[in-house]
Amino acid sequence: MHKHELKENGKARNDPLQRRGARRAGWATHHAPYDPLLKERAKQLRKHMTLAEVLLWNQLKNEQMLGYDFDRQRPITHYIVDFFCKGLNLAVEIDGRSHDFKPAQDAERQRQLEGMGIRFIRFWDYDVKHDMKSVLERIREWILEEEKTHPGLRPPLQRRGPRKGEKNNE
Repeated sequence: MHKHELKENGKARNDPLQRRGARRAGWATHHAPYDPLLKERAKQLRKHMTLAEVLLWNQLKNEQMLGYDFDRQRPITHYIVDFFCKGLNLAVEIDGRSHDFKPAQDAERQRQLEGMGIRFIRFWDYDVKHDMKSVLERIREWILEEEKTHPGLRPPLQRRGPRKGEKNNE
């Protein structure tokens, strides 16, 4: 039996998400392979973000959201999500014109990623551009609720070292 196979009802099964501890935060994206071609596509998407993505990224980067680390344009399996927090298994998506004509594709993509334990919060492009305060409050409330129900998800109290451009005051 390979290391990712499990026995269920006496039969071997290849299902890494059902292994002991597989549902803990960050497991899915740390262990899930992604299509190597998406790495370059994600890089291009980061260079050409929409206005809404830039505005939200400015609020999420550098652990500004309650100390959690978010990535932008993160490849996961065969997909790229707008923003992703590995510590929470949380994808934050901004729906705009690129989503107007493919709701079935978006739903299938979300269903597959949710099957890996990834949770989603979605916002409309318009709301990010015109009501950032409410968008940030909804993300904060989601995180605080997760911390309340899953205390092990809290971010580290101390960072490992100074960020780029910061001086170490020790």
